[in-house]
Amino acid sequence: MMKRDGFSVIEALAATLLLAMAMIPIYDMLAALHTASDRLERATQTPFIESTALILLSGPDPRDLPPEENGALIIDGWRVEWHRRALSVIESAGCAYGTEMIDIQIVEIEMILIQDNYRQRTVHRRIAWAPRYDSLDTYLESLQ
Repeated sequence: MMKRDGFSVIEALAATLLLAMAMIPIYDMLAALHTASDRLERATQTPFIESTALILLSGPDPRDLPPEENGALIIDGWRVEWHRRALSVIESAGCAYGTEMIDIQIVEIEMILIQDNYRQRTVHRRIAWAPRYDSLDTYLESLQ
C-alpha cells in the first residue's frame, strides 16, 4: 500500500462541518450587534428629529394656524407624519399692568416618526402664543 500525504475527502468535509458549526454563534453575535447598532442610532436621532419637527409645527402665532391640520414632512431621511388640533380657543393672557398683551392657545401635536421599518408615535401638548399688538405704538395706544 502506498502512503499519501494530505487529507482524505472525509477528513476535509469533517473539518468544514466543524468550522461551519463554530461560525454560527459568531454570525448570530454579529447580527445582534448590527441590530443593537441600528437601535442605538435611531435612539440618538429621534429626539433631534422630534424637536426639529416640533419647532416647525408649533408655529409662531396661533392665529396663523388652522384649528385642525394634518400633514407629512421629511427631515434628514425621516418621514414625520403629524396631526395638530386645538385643545382650547384663543384667549388673551393678562399681564401685571392689566393689559392683555399675549394671545394663547393650547394645541396638541401627534407625530409619527418613520424610517425604514421603524415607527415611533409621540403626542405633545404645547402652548402656542403670539403678541396681541403688531408694534409698540399700537400697544401704547391701547394703554390710553
